[in-house]
Amino acid sequence: MKCVVVFFSLLVGIKSCGDFYWRDYTGNIPIDAVEGGPYYSTSGEITRSYIGQGYVHGFGLMIGRITAGNPYINVACYGVKTVTENIKILCAQDKSKYYWVSTTSATYAKDTLNKCPVLGGYDYTLLETANLTDGDGKLVVGRSSADPNNNNIGDIAAYSSQPLFYYAPLNSDDDQVTTTNFQVLMYSDYPILL
Repeated sequence: MKCVVVFFSLLVGIKSCGDFYWRDYTGNIPIDAVEGGPYYSTSGEITRSYIGQGYVHGFGLMIGRITAGNPYINVACYGVKTVTENIKILCAQDKSKYYWVSTTSATYAKDTLNKCPVLGGYDYTLLETANLTDGDGKLVVGRSSADPNNNNIGDIAAYSSQPLFYYAPLNSDDDQVTTTNFQVLMYSDYPILL
């Protein structure tokens, strides 16, 4: 029960757009889950990835990659943290309204101007330590853009006035990817025909 209260209290006052919602992830991928793109499994096969959200105590709601059957997600959170409980998966009634836009730290503001990046989490740590204002810990859903067949889901620290970075776990050994070239998940009121 405490986690539910924490989830709610972290998201109060954060504005986003879209018809998305977060379902409990139990190891099965719901039919309305938003895809994160293809991903190479540990066996070398290409599988589908999905967008997960996990609560890391003392830090906030972080974004990571879900693959079918895995009972956990790894998230970039000042290193790599493994979340095994209360995992959520991003879902939407009309998945055709979601699309990925390539961007960089330098062009993010221009590339998302008058558009709707999908909010996926909240970094509570910076709100506390940097004395920031409410809403300044927003994490937007992102993915790597280096290899279109190996998408790694992570977060973009969209609140930063410094150059933006995309963060994602590289592996479970506390290595994380930090890059200035990435893709951001966007929402449109109209279906996107690709």
